Amino acid sequence: MKSGVLVASVAADSPAAKAGLKAGDVITVANGKSIGSPRELVQALPADEGSHEVDLTVVRDKQSRSVKAMLDPASRDRAPARRDQPL
Repeated sequence: MKSGVLVASVAADSPAAKAGLKAGDVITVANGKSIGSPRELVQALPADEGSHEVDLTVVRDKQSRSVKAMLDPASRDRAPARRDQPL
């Protein structure tokens, strides 16, 4: 399997939940950048405070799929910095 970041849990009503991400998904690409660690995922997200659409590639059940998540300023406060934090 490719490297990526395992989604351990998804908070209800979060941008991840609204995008259809589920626990067990593996995020492999964010905004066209390969993701190999939680830090790389955070770095691939837009840095400013505005609302942004984020393109993600995730692997679920050995199948790759693309999803779009809408980040807003409130969701940036919950951006994961460690592996054990929910998306």
